Amino acid sequence: AISNEVSALSGKFYNYVFSLAGSIPIILFKILLAAVFAFYFIRDGSDLKAHLVGIAPSDHKERFEQLLRGSDIMFQAVVIGYLLKAIFTGIIAVIIFYLFGLPHPILLGITTGALDFIPVIGPWVVELLLFIWFIYQGQYAFAFSLLLATYFFVSFIPEMYIRPRLSGDAAGMHPLIILVGVIGGLFAFGAIGIIIGPMFLGLVVVVVRVYLYKQPYEKIYFGYKDTFLNIFRRRGAREGDKKQGP
Repeated sequence: AISNEVSALSGKFYNYVFSLAGSIPIILFKILLAAVFAFYFIRDGSDLKAHLVGIAPSDHKERFEQLLRGSDIMFQAVVIGYLLKAIFTGIIAVIIFYLFGLPHPILLGITTGALDFIPVIGPWVVELLLFIWFIYQGQYAFAFSLLLATYFFVSFIPEMYIRPRLSGDAAGMHPLIILVGVIGGLFAFGAIGIIIGPMFLGLVVVVVRVYLYKQPYEKIYFGYKDTFLNIFRRRGAREGDKKQGP
């Protein structure tokens, strides 16, 4: 009975993998498109912001500038949370694989963290492949124990606790808002909604705070009242000036 269940599960997994493989070109195109947009947004964001503020009505310029600033903070918060969460996932995976005595735990952990940074793919690929491998080896108890441990510590906790906490702190809002955005985006837009959902809900919060409550949307990082990336832009500029000399 167990072997039949395993065979059925393996068949479903293989069918899903084949269907996913067929959609890989579309997924890669979406990832490339998102990367291009993110690159130009980060590089030319200040120029675009100045242009939009310049064409805004004079009596709304200040509030519109605050809205753009809040949107910039929200975008950075989602990206930072996604990147740091993938790093934490890789570290946790290394620990879990080491505790279970798997060979090459560091390599497996790095692979898991790298896959976690790719939308739609995620760490579950490594988890299921390991599960099927040990089932094939006849180590049923070990396979199910490893699957439960990796799902809870490598997939569930980073996605439901670590990423909302990191993105929420970076955006200056409660982690529950980010979590609701993740879950809502997942149901509304599919796997890509994990990124779109928190960003959309965060922008709603920014609009409410700026326009309804008339509060400036700013976040303090390391003692600077500025957005996260702008701090490093200024530091890079100062270092460049130092290298050029007087």
